[in-house]
Amino acid sequence: FESIDDVNRLCDIIKEHPSIYSIKLSDCCGNGVNGYDMLCSVMTAGKSKLKHIDLSASRISTGGSTFISDFLESNPILETLLLWMNDFVDEDARSIAKALNHNTNLTYLDLNDNELTDTGWEMLRKA
Repeated sequence: FESIDDVNRLCDIIKEHPSIYSIKLSDCCGNGVNGYDMLCSVMTAGKSKLKHIDLSASRISTGGSTFISDFLESNPILETLLLWMNDFVDEDARSIAKALNHNTNLTYLDLNDNELTDTGWEMLRKA
């Protein structure tokens, strides 16, 4: 993706296409596209229909924002969320772990190869 306009076009397609339920965009950010903004846009566009999202290796860092955990806590139909090899930290793990206590649909979450310590992994294991 070259710009946020490209991301917005993709989100329009996700919203309008009747049979898109899975999206894989790993290692697609850069060149002026922020991975976190892209994830938030894709999650919002596909909230009622996406079951699988893969934005691995997309340079995603939340900067303390809780959008991902708020999204997960709302219990969307999302079943698989692959976010390995990004820049998530223990604070993100804490927020996500809390959200998982309210989510009954997500069955697979991959946060490997992020900046999580044993503390972050323990919070996720307990969720």
